[in-house]
Amino acid sequence: TNRLVAAWREPAAADAAAAEEAAESSRSAALGRIAEAAAEAATWRLRLYNSLPVWDALVCEAECHARTGPRLHRRCRLLNALWPKPAAAGAGASAPGAVDTSEAQRMFDVCMRALRGESSHEVNVRGLAQDLVAASSSLDAALRAELEPLRKLHDEQAMRDELQAWFLKVRDQHWQPLTGPARDFFLSCMADAGELAARVRQQLFGSSGLTSKIILEPLSFGHHPPGRGRVNDLTFVWRLLEICRGRRADVVSLWRAFNEHAPPGPGEAASAAAKTAQRRRRFGNAMASLQLMGVLVPRGGPGADGGQGKTSGWRAYRRTFGRLWRGSKASAAAAAEAAAAQKAELDAMVEASTAVVVDEETEVAPDNAA
Repeated sequence: TNRLVAAWREPAAADAAAAEEAAESSRSAALGRIAEAAAEAATWRLRLYNSLPVWDALVCEAECHARTGPRLHRRCRLLNALWPKPAAAGAGASAPGAVDTSEAQRMFDVCMRALRGESSHEVNVRGLAQDLVAASSSLDAALRAELEPLRKLHDEQAMRDELQAWFLKVRDQHWQPLTGPARDFFLSCMADAGELAARVRQQLFGSSGLTSKIILEPLSFGHHPPGRGRVNDLTFVWRLLEICRGRRADVVSLWRAFNEHAPPGPGEAASAAAKTAQRRRRFGNAMASLQLMGVLVPRGGPGADGGQGKTSGWRAYRRTFGRLWRGSKASAAAAAEAAAAQKAELDAMVEASTAVVVDEETEVAPDNAA
């Protein structure tokens, strides 16, 4: 009996050992695939984060009003377009073909059109090449090496072509969505950031002084530090609005000051008519950008020049964002005296009208009684 039991146990033990070995091998293979997916996801995220300064420099030059906005918003536009998102209900498991890249491609095409000179905004290609030197410090050495000969080009069109080719390489290496098992791993391990995003948004937009730090201060200083470089049109028009004593300014007066004192733009024409047309376009772009940013509100009305001209009736009202203009003590005292005199005059008018009403009621009362 013992010999029979031992003979029965030996095949069973061999089968259990083989099954355990197969399970261990399958577990090791699964861990290897998971490790590869995790490494690919981590590398993708690192490449994307390292390229954010390059994206920021490109957007600031391609869009006329982007530089004065919050840097976090500019970078989040790229992150929102490329960041993996769970598949919609009923769409099934995530697959490489289900990744939507239309928004990222659309934003990239808009920037490339501006770089080619096909938009209304003029791109300073030499300034962009200079900014890319510092912005590309976290990229691969091969990409950084290609910027050195590019900066030495004298032909502006050749520099535009080389910059487009360089940005295409950056897009292929850094601005591609995550696909395959790495995307599935990223989605399964990524925590729900909905509550965290709401708390971050509350901190960004709920703290005091944020508007002055994020919008007004960069808008007042411009792209370059104070006293260095050419002031951009957006900053120049905003400074003209800031030096106005009141809350509003005539658009005609702003245009005259801009036309007389604005710094010359790149490729400005020599003839007076063409120069005025170019400056008028620059002034219009700056005013439209300030309106989109919400720092001024245009309103119609009688102009300072008696209504002559198409823009004579338009005025630009600044948004105060809680700021109040406090004049001198003499003007404040005069305003207080004028307010007191106006109040006394209104009180006298009210008393006089009340007395007239009482007299009329007294005269009408006997007739009513009769």
